[in-house]
Amino acid sequence: MPRNLTVTEISNGFVISWQAPLERANLVQYYVIKYRTDGAWKDLNKGTIRAEETSYLVKNLVGGRTYHFRVLAHSVKSYESSEEVKFPVPARVKHKAITAGVVGGILFFIVAIILSVCAVKICNKRKRRKQEKAYNMVACRITDARNGGQPPGISQVPLKKPQYRRTKGEEYGSHC
Repeated sequence: MPRNLTVTEISNGFVISWQAPLERANLVQYYVIKYRTDGAWKDLNKGTIRAEETSYLVKNLVGGRTYHFRVLAHSVKSYESSEEVKFPVPARVKHKAITAGVVGGILFFIVAIILSVCAVKICNKRKRRKQEKAYNMVACRITDARNGGQPPGISQVPLKKPQYRRTKGEEYGSHC
């Protein structure tokens, strides 16, 4: 009969492992794993497990339940069963999904806050530049007025004297 049946939790499921029978191990053709939670025994694996293999990976055990396992070693004429092993599946298997969701939500929230802060800083920078530009325009006008409308260092060009044109009446008028 198969011996030392164990169930071990790993990152992607549970491994059921056993050792080949001490006597007549060469007569074993295949193994079948049976399980039950409350009711009748059911086949865990679809098909058979080759005689050379002594472990099986199970991925779909429900957390919070207690499973009973046994391994059957089949030969040409009969089969032998291992001792029954009782294995309570921890309920925390479901909590992994909840924890992953919470962590993902928190990370999304942090990224949203960082992006919001960046957007506010960019908008404030643009607003400040616009205000500085408007201030510089006003400051330049005041400075220009104080400097006579010209930037310092540039000499003023004298204006032309106004020339008066005579009208027809003045041309033909009397000269004294």
